[in-house]
Amino acid sequence: MEELEFLVEGARGGQPLTARLIRQLHQLIARYQRAYAATDALGNPVEAPLHHGAWKRWLPHVRRPDGSLLQYVFPEQVEPQMVRLLELHRRMGGEHPVVRAA
Repeated sequence: MEELEFLVEGARGGQPLTARLIRQLHQLIARYQRAYAATDALGNPVEAPLHHGAWKRWLPHVRRPDGSLLQYVFPEQVEPQMVRLLELHRRMGGEHPVVRAA
């Protein structure tokens, strides 16, 4: 519930969507989670510590029920991709809120 209040306060106050805001929200949402399942450089499953409010440092690939591997963006690509996403969000300021949210 605290997470929702944080977002509502930011929205009411006109706080812009920033990387800092996203990291703060992550800190609130994941505050009770200490680790997550990840894969090391050799492809072995590991429990990686979750650094609250920080970009990921491991590859958190997920094994699907059919055995295929869902691969996420590499850790070194997270921040540049977030910068791109936030820039796109800013450029779409005049769009309908539903389009912007998508």
